[in-house]
Amino acid sequence: MQPENRIISAKRAILYPTFNTSQAQITNFDYFGVSVLEDDQVLKLPNPAMRRVLNEAHQDIAMGLTQNKNMIVYPAEIRPLKAQVEFLQQLRGAMFRNGWLKKYEFVFIGECMDQAYCDELVDIAEAARRDGLRISVPGPLKSDKILAQFYAQAKAIVLTSEIDCNPRVIYEALYTDTPFLASSSARVPMALRPYGRVMPTNAHVITELRTLLSNVEKGHYKQRCRSYALSLREEVVYGELLEWMNEQYNIPLGGGKSHVSPSMPKDTEEYQQTAIEVAALPMFQPPENDFPQHDQDLPALEDNSFLNLKSPRVKINSEL
Repeated sequence: MQPENRIISAKRAILYPTFNTSQAQITNFDYFGVSVLEDDQVLKLPNPAMRRVLNEAHQDIAMGLTQNKNMIVYPAEIRPLKAQVEFLQQLRGAMFRNGWLKKYEFVFIGECMDQAYCDELVDIAEAARRDGLRISVPGPLKSDKILAQFYAQAKAIVLTSEIDCNPRVIYEALYTDTPFLASSSARVPMALRPYGRVMPTNAHVITELRTLLSNVEKGHYKQRCRSYALSLREEVVYGELLEWMNEQYNIPLGGGKSHVSPSMPKDTEEYQQTAIEVAALPMFQPPENDFPQHDQDLPALEDNSFLNLKSPRVKINSEL
């Protein structure tokens, strides 16, 4: 078990998220009255304040106040599990056989969480720029208003994460009518897949990206992404979650569904280890502050814009 996992105490506890939990661990949890809520079973609404700035950014595009650009945004904390370096390496390796890549600017937005990995990303980005690719690494943004403008002005967002938990940034992008390209390990729910592409493997990310952008140019996603995002209302999303929880509430101990292996002997080492892990889990703590700040306008993103993440202005998170 990892510290990100939480069990919320109740008559029947729920394990969520599961992105870093092995299938063997998941199989055992029913013996402890734990129902497993898979990452892709949950639809994630942006919070009301974020939805407001996303809607404003979309309206700016609709009214012609801002323009959609040939921009691909990679919105994620910069660290190995998010795989920005690997994606950029694939871009650089493919650019000479795929001249169309030079048409787009690739923007890596996110806080630096691993300085060595950030340095590697910057080094490769600088080399790619010398080769002719348009790469920007602005690092963390000052407000959600700026992030919303990037979503709205982008052709698509990309997430080739090695491990992820149904990223909320996908939902945020859909609010601005922007589709996504994600790895299968991002655990994107089936309901979202008509509004982007989920790759079975990252090995063919360039081909997948070209297919996505071709569909964008044909208008395949126009207004569909936003229409779906607007349909995700609290009463619908949380109502379905409550229905699932109600079903789990009435499942007898040891009588779960597909995640459960009721024949597992309780004297096995695996069972005992799981019991220790469950007992050691910390209780759920709500975030201290879930409200974004809105105080900056979108900076001009020129072809030569580039912020070196090795700069003292960008530090790794000291709380990690």
